[in-house]
Amino acid sequence: MTGICFLAMAGGLFVLGLMPQPKDKQLALAAQCAGGVFFATGLLGLAWTLAPPLA
Repeated sequence: MTGICFLAMAGGLFVLGLMPQPKDKQLALAAQCAGGVFFATGLLGLAWTLAPPLA
């Protein structure tokens, strides 16, 4: 589970930072939102995985 979370976070960072943005502004915004969602989902999954052992 932790590996999947890190993959989602890395994919989100790739989409947010390294992927060339499309010329169309609406498509670029959609790509940035998707990258943010990937990163946030990975972060949430990582917190979900690590929270029970810490509590």
